[in-house]
This record gives sequence, C-alpha cells and structure tokens, in this order.
Amino acid sequence: MARSSIIQVKDLDVKLDELLTMYHKGINDGVEFCSEKAVKDLAKITKTTAPKGARGSFRRNITSGVKKKTRFATTYAWYVKAPDYRLTHLLVKGHATKNGDRTKGDPFLQNALDQVLPAYEAGVQSVFDYYNDINNVTGKTHTRGMGD
Repeated sequence: MARSSIIQVKDLDVKLDELLTMYHKGINDGVEFCSEKAVKDLAKITKTTAPKGARGSFRRNITSGVKKKTRFATTYAWYVKAPDYRLTHLLVKGHATKNGDRTKGDPFLQNALDQVLPAYEAGVQSVFDYYNDINNVTGKTHTRGMGD
C-alpha cells in the first residue's frame, strides 16, 4: 500500500486486512528463519563439543528438526536420536558410578546455548524492528539477522 494512495472507506477493511496479513507473514517468516538457523547451529556446535565416548555414537546422533508446523508457527527441536537420547541427561547432569562416587556433568549443551541464544535473540529483535517500521511492510520475506 503506497502512502499516496487514497483509500475509500468501503475498502478500508480490505486494505487493513492486506496490511496486517503482510505484517503477520513477514514476522512469522523472519522468526521461522532465525529459529531454523539457531537450532541447526546448536546441533552443529553440540556435535563438535559433546563428549565423544567409547563408541562415538552420541555425537553422531545429535540432530535437530521440525517438531510441529502449523499455519501460524513452527516449533523446532534439538534432540539426540535413539538409542543415545538416554545419555543426554546423564552427561549434562552427571551420574553415580559403580563405586558410589559421582561423575561431574559436562556443560557442553549449556555452553552451546550460550553461544547460539544471543545471535537468535538479536535476529528475532531485528525482524521485529524491521517490520515495526510500517514503511517496510511490503510483503517481502525478512532474512536479515542471524549472520546474514
């Protein structure tokens, strides 16, 4: 919608609907882009920093993916595939050993989150900043932020 266009009162509801739809789509697409990049980065970082172990399968089974996709939002998840998913809690929190001692937890997951979250938050903030300027609501997809 151009600033100089004249809108008739009878067309106001249609024009507002178009504008809000463009805003909604732009915000959703931008946040989805940032979320997908963040969860992929998290998986990549944790694959390199996770404890290797004797079999090495824990690192290989770290992945990410879409948990739920709806018309309004997409939910991404970081996870460890079977059968190693059971080890995640033990590695991060530590566990009891045979002789009664405890192992120390490995903060590899928290360290990776500490690296990824600031960039994710900045990316999402840039999406909102971009679309809160009403002149930028053009229906184009936002792909700024998150290192692009």
